[in-house]
Amino acid sequence: MKINLALSGGAFRGAFHLGFLEAIDGKIEINAIAGSSIGSVIGASYACGVKPYEQLELFKSKEFKKIFKFNSFRKGFFKIDSNSKIAQKLIPLDTFEELKIKTYVNALDLNSGEIIYFKRGDLKKAVLTSCAIMPFFSPVEMDNYFFVDGGIKENLPISVFDDNEIIVGVDLFPLKKSLKKNFFGILKHMFFLSWRVSSECNMKKCDFYIIDDNLLNFPPYSLKNLDNLFEIGYKNGKEFINSLD
Repeated sequence: MKINLALSGGAFRGAFHLGFLEAIDGKIEINAIAGSSIGSVIGASYACGVKPYEQLELFKSKEFKKIFKFNSFRKGFFKIDSNSKIAQKLIPLDTFEELKIKTYVNALDLNSGEIIYFKRGDLKKAVLTSCAIMPFFSPVEMDNYFFVDGGIKENLPISVFDDNEIIVGVDLFPLKKSLKKNFFGILKHMFFLSWRVSSECNMKKCDFYIIDDNLLNFPPYSLKNLDNLFEIGYKNGKEFINSLD
């Protein structure tokens, strides 16, 4: 069976994606991958030939934290050093055309308000664009167009796939029913709802929809729980494989 795999955004909960990929690696043929935000990083890296466990070790390394540089307030709080050694290890190929698996990376065009999918040309810049979540990172300019994280509008990126193909969606945002009633709690919940709402229609279009409520126990922007997230993703991947028997 060939599948098209959609990997959602969700910051460092993306270790769940890595566990899922580890479980299905070599057992399921992946025809194409579409990624949003961290899903684009992991999907592109996997399509470059970097195995999921190798990616996990890179994310856990001290070197990875150095990829984030402080930026001016007007341009976003941080910037990502796409030329760093760790970025080269995560995405060792330069263009989409070199990838071992067809890959799509989504982003939001601020001019038109539409989701676009990068599928050719500069791979690292496309991935960087897909990760440009405001206000943490500044928009990425390309040919007088400005792009930000595609997860704002389509966090589960399946619209690029044909309906007659088998689509497996892996989502990092289970439904959160409670919120802390303070300023930052409400702000976080607003971000959550924007990601969640953007995925609801696409969930129903997946032939297989993978999500785990345990993800709610892990803050998206913490690097402390990568091993646990990997294990939960691996368990879901094994269950997916077993469901096909």
